[in-house]
Amino acid sequence: MATNWTISSDCVGLGGPERLVQGYGGITQIGGLGVEVICLRGGWQPFTNRNSPLKVDGWHGPVDGKNGERQLLDMALAGAMVTRQELVNIGRRQGGYLLVHQRHVADNDYDWWEKGARGQVVYVENCCEPDSLELTIRAVAGLRERGVSARVLVDLVHYYKEIHQMAAIVGEGVENNLKRMLADLSRILEKEKYLGMHLPLGTRKVDSLPFEAISGPFWKIMAKFIVDGGFSQVTLENQRKWGNYVGLPVTREDVARNRRILDTLRSAGMFSERKV
Repeated sequence: MATNWTISSDCVGLGGPERLVQGYGGITQIGGLGVEVICLRGGWQPFTNRNSPLKVDGWHGPVDGKNGERQLLDMALAGAMVTRQELVNIGRRQGGYLLVHQRHVADNDYDWWEKGARGQVVYVENCCEPDSLELTIRAVAGLRERGVSARVLVDLVHYYKEIHQMAAIVGEGVENNLKRMLADLSRILEKEKYLGMHLPLGTRKVDSLPFEAISGPFWKIMAKFIVDGGFSQVTLENQRKWGNYVGLPVTREDVARNRRILDTLRSAGMFSERKV
């Protein structure tokens, strides 16, 4: 099964598709990669412009803003996102998959999703709280029983923080911890099909893997994990330390770092030369 790779619009927020292209150093760097759009009110519409240089593959809707670890920015973000009904409407008009956090697909919401999202692909993402991945898998099973094309999406940072009970991924031993985590995920997810993944590599430490602290060989391990696990969708997230949701201009340092990330993942075999 081929893996569809996308980049998130999280690093530019309200900046729009042109700013996203700028942030990665030009359209030739992004190439055939699609986009997973963060559906901020007033921020998603520019990606539907027929002149946009980017192809939208999916729409990221309601997020978890209630967890105690999340900062004020996250709470504000949760309030600025579209509702689940607005997300479903966007998907019906524009096409592409839908994505919501696990908190928004509770047991008593299955009927709503059955009526509102039938015929659409819905990824459910684990949150930063105990047992969230287990609850995500259960929610997806419940939606499938009602005829919804639901799929599990694993955010690696959310799961790492769930099992290690920490606010940010820092300190020695991170790479070994990540290897053990991937082994655990292989066992937990072995029966799931059409898996999705968020691979967060931004500069905002509270919600990103420490890219600079991870060696090149590890990314080959990650590439094998993605292939062996049958992940059909992987999104590169890239939250910036400052201003990633208010549309501040990208800097030369941002662009250089983003290009290093793409070059590293390409060298590890995660996507082909033609796609970047």
